[in-house]
Amino acid sequence: MATVNAPDSDMPDDLGVPLPEQKVVHSGPRLSIDAPLSSIAAAPAGRAVLDHDLPGLCERPEFGMFKGMSLKALAGMSGGRITTAKLNQVQADLIKVNYVVSDAR
Repeated sequence: MATVNAPDSDMPDDLGVPLPEQKVVHSGPRLSIDAPLSSIAAAPAGRAVLDHDLPGLCERPEFGMFKGMSLKALAGMSGGRITTAKLNQVQADLIKVNYVVSDAR
């Protein structure tokens, strides 16, 4: 195997510069399938999860009647339309939006 001896002038300027430290920070109210639907829908990231995983839920005429319920409670009353698999997907997506990565400074 050949050894490459490149002159320093051929190296990128940022070589050896340490990467900024990053940390995971909580991004706001904790969202979960146990929170009232109105709380999830009020947070832009939470609303995006609902719109993606349960399209049309927030636009249903009945939303005003069940918005104070948790998604978990609503699933129990949905006659199987909101499955355990769907609940798990929503919860996983809400966990992702609960935290953001930011530069530690």
